[in-house]
Amino acid sequence: MGIAAKRYDPFPTVKLPPRYTDVSPGGTALAKSIKNRPKSVKPLLISIVAIAYNEEANLPEFFERVNAALPSEPKYEFEIILIDNCSTDATREKALALTAHDPRWKYIRFSRNFGAEASLAAGLHHADGDAVILLMSDLQDPPEKISEMLRLWQETDSDIVYGVVRVRNDENFVKSFGAKAAYWLIRTLSDVSIPANATDYRLLTKTVVQQLRIFPERVRYLRGLIHWLGFKQTSFEYDRASRKRGKSSANLLFCIGYALTAITSMSTKPLRLASLLGVTLTALTFLGAGIYGVSWLLHFSGYWTYGEIPQGWTTITLLIMGFAGLQFLFLGLLGEYLAQVFLEVKGRPRWIVEEAARIEQRTEKMAQDLPLRRAA
Repeated sequence: MGIAAKRYDPFPTVKLPPRYTDVSPGGTALAKSIKNRPKSVKPLLISIVAIAYNEEANLPEFFERVNAALPSEPKYEFEIILIDNCSTDATREKALALTAHDPRWKYIRFSRNFGAEASLAAGLHHADGDAVILLMSDLQDPPEKISEMLRLWQETDSDIVYGVVRVRNDENFVKSFGAKAAYWLIRTLSDVSIPANATDYRLLTKTVVQQLRIFPERVRYLRGLIHWLGFKQTSFEYDRASRKRGKSSANLLFCIGYALTAITSMSTKPLRLASLLGVTLTALTFLGAGIYGVSWLLHFSGYWTYGEIPQGWTTITLLIMGFAGLQFLFLGLLGEYLAQVFLEVKGRPRWIVEEAARIEQRTEKMAQDLPLRRAA
């Protein structure tokens, strides 16, 4: 008579202590209280990146309006990172006073003026929020729209919530005209569909910010890169106010340079237009040479009865057009390759931090290695 083997149970029953079962008195009530206990939800951290250059007159009001615009809901926490693009006025002193007064405010100062695009990139690299809001400190973009941006983010589950200027109240007509012309050129020549009158005033989720951090470009057009990324996007409208204090550095020449940077960083259409121009001029040269040759044949054969054919000028013109066409053609072809290499081969840092308050300085590599989501 054999011995029955004990059957192996891969899911054995584990006897819990009495306090976790319904056997002991009060056990049922304890189990229900554990089950129905609300889960602790960590507040969402919202990072606001504000850039400033010679904004000492605007910072006090900017500080008050931003603080007043922040929702008081417990599900949000805020940090405001002020990027000082090496201002030459008292922006630094006032910014440090703000950070000492309110621990939510943080300050970063560049070693020199690296430009607005570098300031925005540095702010994205130092932001830790589940969402990041980009904002200028000149008060032309109203901080009061922060609540609406957060609401749209939550309601539409969008990764990008961007502002669209409905009415532009810029006091300088030349600047307003230059901005409109620049944005028209960018939209026309860019390979990415950029909404009309879209601004840098926008909310980006952590996922979008992490993708932007790994972009290696040194010369960039952030607004175009954000729309190039895709993701779900939602817009809101607002009226851009005129500047009350200080002087804007965005004059007509700045708008032209900004447009050129945006176009060359987001599109190769200008180079292709140069190539197309070269092909067109070359084709016209051969066409003109053919007409010129046929005319001489008709003239010598006696069929040309429209007077003397001009000598010298036609030959010189055709030669100039031919060589110019060939130059445009080959320069365009070389530019297709060199333009992609030249902008990236130098590999210089996009910014250098001279001073920071209430925030740890990060290099671009450090920011790229940060986790995609905050730990719960």
